Amino acid sequence: MKATPEMDHAGRTIWRVKYKVAQRRVRKTFASLEAANTWIADNRTIAVDEGRIFWEAWNGIVPTERHDVLDALSLMRAFRAKHPENKLTLVESARKQIAQAEAVEKSLTFHAAVDRYLETKVNRKRKGSVSARWLNVLEPCLRRVVRELPDKTLVEFSMEEIEEYLDD
Repeated sequence: MKATPEMDHAGRTIWRVKYKVAQRRVRKTFASLEAANTWIADNRTIAVDEGRIFWEAWNGIVPTERHDVLDALSLMRAFRAKHPENKLTLVESARKQIAQAEAVEKSLTFHAAVDRYLETKVNRKRKGSVSARWLNVLEPCLRRVVRELPDKTLVEFSMEEIEEYLDD
């Protein structure tokens, strides 16, 4: 590893240190040669250490998980090719999927939500209560909706599904 001088876009001299980690090129940029040399002295074994850590981690993954990682990476690359404006990373995508799965676990089913809603409408002490006559109209209508829509949790319904049902 050594620092090489380069010019930045403003015409100033910068110092770049180039090295490889797990067969991948990495660059670090410094404002001065002294800073670059200090970093090199402190991190001389970084390529070896990071490469070793990478391969230990990779070898610690069972083969089916390795295939899953590679499949997920190819899916993400295909997604980015179709949507270059979307900068979603593989980790962010996994976090989003996990958050969605947790939201589904915590969410009410549509049937339970309608039951709760109707219970609040019967109680005359709460704001939003309705008359018995209006409840006789509201309840059969909502029960029909519950019968016709799939019994999913509330967060699983897409706007398109709801709009399609309302259009019908």
